[in-house]
Amino acid sequence: MTYALVDGIEITVAGEGANGTIGIKFYEVAAPLHVSRIVKLARSGEYDGVAFHRVIDGFMAQTGDVQYGVIDQDLSRAGQGGSSYPDLPLETYSPWTFVRGAVGAARSSEPDTANSQFFMMFEDSSWLNPTLNNVGYTVFGHIESSDVGSLDVLDAIKRGESGSGAVAENPDYMESVTLTTALENDLFKIDSSTGALTLKYIPNFSTFDATELLVAVEGGAETQYQTISYDDGITITDAVSLLKHIVGLESLSGQNLVAADANIDGAVDISDAVEILKHIVGLESIYEHGVIDGDGETVLVAQYYGIGEDVSLFHFGDVDLTATFELV
Repeated sequence: MTYALVDGIEITVAGEGANGTIGIKFYEVAAPLHVSRIVKLARSGEYDGVAFHRVIDGFMAQTGDVQYGVIDQDLSRAGQGGSSYPDLPLETYSPWTFVRGAVGAARSSEPDTANSQFFMMFEDSSWLNPTLNNVGYTVFGHIESSDVGSLDVLDAIKRGESGSGAVAENPDYMESVTLTTALENDLFKIDSSTGALTLKYIPNFSTFDATELLVAVEGGAETQYQTISYDDGITITDAVSLLKHIVGLESLSGQNLVAADANIDGAVDISDAVEILKHIVGLESIYEHGVIDGDGETVLVAQYYGIGEDVSLFHFGDVDLTATFELV
């Protein structure tokens, strides 16, 4: 089942060797951290103009040094840098391997040092795959074998020096890197011309009442435990708001952004939109609630809460914060 809204990137390559586009599809489920990093840098334009600084014939073409690898700057340190974001941990729980067209995360000799750089395989290189005796490298995407045009562009990238693969002069470069969008998956489809969202299940737009939330109500020196009846407030409006946030049409912030993390994994992305849609159509339910304190930063997730004047209660997935709560 595919949940990605942004499902890959398209790289326009320019230079003395290659001129054309390379389409890459992501393995978002297997390497979510690496995919998120690539999407973030591509969306901000930081990959535009970055050189293929290390290209080894019969092996791979490496690029992505947004710090030292920009084509119109001094490239003497290209390959030594990364981005302004922290390094990423190794993600190797994947059924995919380093075959021709695979896209992997470049790193140093230490496993958890991948950042912005990545490489594309000219040929199969099984020694990069993780095994019992080898930590391996993260593979986070691929050029489809049927995409002959992309593979032709890959094969044409200017090679570097024998051995090191360093491209000392006039390297080919990524002229632009754009995000590609999956307009349809198993839960919904998006009209590319209008942006209209159509659910493939008939949703139940009514929310439900529940009396399963236990709260601690503090009154003076006494604490009473009571249940709360609530309307979770989760509707299709929440899903649409989150999808608009993901594709950059709108921007969520503050408590709305906190509530948008429907699966409570610390990131707001397409997986949260899927959780909300599943909840609406009755495939799964979101039961989790949280408390945000007065500064809008502290979030607590538990079976009961101390409810006071300085905190507010919300339901995860209720992006527009329309949930209502009443003591029973």
